[in-house]
Amino acid sequence: MAKITRYADGSPKQNTDESIWARGGSNVKLPGSEMGGGDDGWVSVSDTWAYASATTITVPSGAASIYQKGHKFSVVANSVTLYGYIVGVADTVLTVLGNALTNHTFTVPRYSPTENPLGFPNTFQWTPGYTGFSVPPTVVAADTYFYIRGNIIYVTYSQSALGTSDQTFFTITGLPIAVVTARQYITMGVGVDNAATFVNPARVDAATTILSLHKSFAGATWTASGSKGINYLSFSYVY
Repeated sequence: MAKITRYADGSPKQNTDESIWARGGSNVKLPGSEMGGGDDGWVSVSDTWAYASATTITVPSGAASIYQKGHKFSVVANSVTLYGYIVGVADTVLTVLGNALTNHTFTVPRYSPTENPLGFPNTFQWTPGYTGFSVPPTVVAADTYFYIRGNIIYVTYSQSALGTSDQTFFTITGLPIAVVTARQYITMGVGVDNAATFVNPARVDAATTILSLHKSFAGATWTASGSKGINYLSFSYVY
């Protein structure tokens, strides 16, 4: 709280920004306003944003001085509001992740540095691919999702049906965005290998947009036949 300015006799001076701030007057900044967000958490953009691809937006030069990774955005395209995250910033191009962009004129462009701007989705779904199967597993779409906080992405995978194995490896492809530095995770989950259920810490190796799953921390391989799968994964990484 700022100090109230007083005259020598102790009486308060006429209202200044500081004294109004101290007493909760009309010049008090709303939470988030110092970061550029309005009452709803969004910052309106007067510049023109244009479609470049399903994951890129063309903007005027100087984007790197305005936007940063982890900012949220929204645009209206063909009367549909699209939402997502800014995951890459070049001078005139924003790379985004979330709702797929459509090739229409963009109106009402906005971005947000705040945690929860009005109307922004809590999560976005992603679609995994697989290698090591003749028939791939299927997932619970609503529980296979991601969200982003700053430069960290949080990913959840939830399986609904086992696949049929034809290799001794198990990989999940198509992570929402590439891992910056390859790393290993340990997960405690229920897995199935050749119709036999196992419950023990399993190892997950993450690199680029691929997860390699192992039955144990030591890297035990899978059986190249029968049913295969793991029920649930939840992890995060720097993108």
